[in-house]
Amino acid sequence: MVIIFSLTCCLIGLAVAAYFYFSSTKPYSRNVSLLNKIELIRDGINVYHTWQVYSFSYYCIFFALLLTSIYYGFYNSISWQVPFAFIAGIIITALVIYLATFITLNTQKKMIMQQVGKTIFNQAFMGAATVGIMSVCLSFLGVLFIYSVFGVDFLVHYALGSSLVAVFSQINGGIFSKAFEIGSQIVKKESDKLKENDERNPSVWGERVSVCTVSVGGRISSMIMSYLFSLIGTIMVINQFSTLKQISKPLSQQLINYPFILFGVGILAVILGIAFSLVQFSYTPLQKIIWGMYLTIIITAATVFLVNYIYPLQILTKISINNQYSVFWSVILGLIGAIIVSIVSEYYGSSANAPVKDIAEKSQYSPVNTILGGFRVGMKSMFIPIISIGIVIYLANMVGGTFAIGLSGVGMLSIVGTIIAGHVYSAIINNAKVLNSMGQSSNELVREYNKLDSFGDTTHSVSLGYSSIISFLSSLIILLVLGLQLKDSFSMRYDYVAVFVIIGALVPYLFAYFIIKGINATSIKAYQQSYGQLKNIPYLMENKTTPDIKSLVKNVLRKAQVYTFAPSAFSLLFPLVIGLAYGKAMLFVFLLGSLVSGLLLVIIFTNTGGLLYNVKKYIEAGNFGGVGTPTYQSSTIASMLGTPIKDAIAPSIDVLIKVMFVFSLIISPLFG
Repeated sequence: MVIIFSLTCCLIGLAVAAYFYFSSTKPYSRNVSLLNKIELIRDGINVYHTWQVYSFSYYCIFFALLLTSIYYGFYNSISWQVPFAFIAGIIITALVIYLATFITLNTQKKMIMQQVGKTIFNQAFMGAATVGIMSVCLSFLGVLFIYSVFGVDFLVHYALGSSLVAVFSQINGGIFSKAFEIGSQIVKKESDKLKENDERNPSVWGERVSVCTVSVGGRISSMIMSYLFSLIGTIMVINQFSTLKQISKPLSQQLINYPFILFGVGILAVILGIAFSLVQFSYTPLQKIIWGMYLTIIITAATVFLVNYIYPLQILTKISINNQYSVFWSVILGLIGAIIVSIVSEYYGSSANAPVKDIAEKSQYSPVNTILGGFRVGMKSMFIPIISIGIVIYLANMVGGTFAIGLSGVGMLSIVGTIIAGHVYSAIINNAKVLNSMGQSSNELVREYNKLDSFGDTTHSVSLGYSSIISFLSSLIILLVLGLQLKDSFSMRYDYVAVFVIIGALVPYLFAYFIIKGINATSIKAYQQSYGQLKNIPYLMENKTTPDIKSLVKNVLRKAQVYTFAPSAFSLLFPLVIGLAYGKAMLFVFLLGSLVSGLLLVIIFTNTGGLLYNVKKYIEAGNFGGVGTPTYQSSTIASMLGTPIKDAIAPSIDVLIKVMFVFSLIISPLFG
């Protein structure tokens, strides 16, 4: 019955997503120039996906050989369900990324064909809502299918398949994206005839491609990983409890059903919250999105209370939880954590608030002041979210132990569809604004795009802050599963604990090294390719022809892919070597060190990078002299540091740590 309810929620969500996509206004302008620009981006996206699939196939072969050798080496066999669940995770996550990319592009096409400013927000947010709801529903459907057909044991293999797609999408994509952004600035510096976002600059078109493929697809894959980890991790925690407490299967099923109910309810709440955001009240677009998210949280809380009342869990007493509403309070704690993180991220990310304005003022003196200001405020901004999540975990543990910690993560992740929609909205608006600036637009339309882009920067900051915290919480749930597997055999030498905590803490910095190295080398490649086209393609500087987007994307992407293998391999080899050599307890300690270190590094990079980027956008809007002033030049230099650390390095570390965790969970039975 619960599976049918969850399946129904998914189907309703997909139907609503389809309605949003197909009911949005069709393009009625026949501006051939703008249509050609969209098709140029589409060509680049097609090349990007083709080469990603080609390279990913080799990556999968390597991983399949590694996994097969592990299973045959220790078990002398491998169940056919393992590769099936693994491949299902790959296919569904890849499908989500592919659909999200083209929904984003087609939404931009509809927007730039409009000549009326007031319709732009709804057009953009309907496209973003389509992506948000579709991503969550398809991912949840995959979990429902694997669980219904194969049971709990193979869910982790589904998560691993999804994780590997996210690794390739985020690391490759992050390096690819930032290479074009930096390369574009180098090309502009070399040629004084080019301005910001000049359509003659080939790297500008590489950036437009990367917004659709990486800013959307890469970030979605990371959030989907957290979504899956939270659900699957909580189910596995319940499964471990059932084994330890010797609970019968029918009673255990009651607990396992609960996360499915919560995620189903979350889909319905997301739909209602997004519908609110699209209603034409007298709110600004940013207020509509933020209040739509809060409404989603309120609906989720109310529905969870109702479900908790209707669906009593008699089994709770068997896992030392004496109050039935402990489950409700666990979810509420997660939702409160989501609210706090969102408020803090909005405050530090919005150009209307003091942090961005303060750093912008410092930009009048030098780029060093801008960068130092960004790191200063970025470090300060991490305190409230981290302390809040620490309190949520502590209170959840008091309310209901490990099970309640898992449910608090489920509560926080239940609204992820709304967060994805807010993030995709910022990408859609940003690309549409740049494309619109290449055409002949009215002053009213330009002002509308600038205003909506400013709101998009804030929703982007909220999504980044939220993504960092949910990543930590979802990884913690996986770590709890490993902790429960240790049972009472958790004995270790204290000197070993110190050593492996330090080694674990070092790993995120090693990952960051590889990503920075990749961005550095690939940005030079992007510059060389772009500058070469400017010199060698006739009439390109006269704007009478277009860049060769296909060869540009292909060559830069292939360069980026060179730097993906090493961090990916280390994320698999570290847990395997440590587990085999020192056992499950030391692996647990190693992962704990990497989780805490990675959390701090990711949040500092994310918040600092977001601040530096938004400072540039704030000055770009005309403050402190605007474009062309030394202040703007300072903010541009700082932004060139900020965007790689927030959009490539931080999410790549996040994804690699999650892969390390899920792989550790799969191989942990080998270590006794």
